[in-house]
Amino acid sequence: MRIIRAFVIGILAAAMLLVAAAAPSGAANVKAANVKKACKALDGLQKDISAAGLPTSDAFDGHEFTVVGKAFAKAAKKAPKSVRSSLKKLAKFYKSVGKADNPVEAAQAIGKDAQKFSKASAEFVQFFATKCATTSGSSSGSSSAKEGKAGSLVLGDETISLDRSQCYLKEQTSAGQKIELTAQGHGTTADGTAVTLDFTRYARGERFEGDDITVDVGNPTSSDLTTYHVSLDYGAVDRSGSTLSVSGVDARNFDTGDTASVSFDVAC
Repeated sequence: MRIIRAFVIGILAAAMLLVAAAAPSGAANVKAANVKKACKALDGLQKDISAAGLPTSDAFDGHEFTVVGKAFAKAAKKAPKSVRSSLKKLAKFYKSVGKADNPVEAAQAIGKDAQKFSKASAEFVQFFATKCATTSGSSSGSSSAKEGKAGSLVLGDETISLDRSQCYLKEQTSAGQKIELTAQGHGTTADGTAVTLDFTRYARGERFEGDDITVDVGNPTSSDLTTYHVSLDYGAVDRSGSTLSVSGVDARNFDTGDTASVSFDVAC
């Protein structure tokens, strides 16, 4: 199911972009033994994440989510206090989804804890990127993500100026999944609420083949976060040189199930 796909690949794409962009200054932070152990456990954990949550109803396997939950729990035992709580929450989340007997029950479990998952996963990705980037082998290549020229996002009836963007336009591998393009744009709504646009293209033949778009409105670590997501066919988002764009696609609100039209133009 699409909602399962969205939650599983969200961590992978965000981790890849953040690790690619992470500054070497994090090296000093990975000298502590407990951080090194946590980074090693989390790096191996990504393979379990990528194996879970097939988006088709006939392929859903709750056991794969349970495996990921146990892996997060194991990693939490080795993690420093700053990220331990988040890993425990992710462990609980994946185990809860793993108890589902079918995709419908899995989607219900995901919807129930969507905001807690979003907050915990944001904290996990931030830790992994800033503390583990210099030692992790989760991403191939050594080039960093590119700061873009920003652009614009239309969400529903509001046009939002993106004042900052970050892109990686070369093929990368994250947890065994080939990602051809990934981009992120940041802006604020008219009332000053932070907005983050995430776009990822998974290569043809991959488990998650296609174009994925996520729009977060609000602080990722806040309970007030609103998330919209849509999975599209491969190539639905147009790439013209270093500019990525799409027009009028319907994205679903994780919490309410409502849809909003999304268009964007990101200059990388």
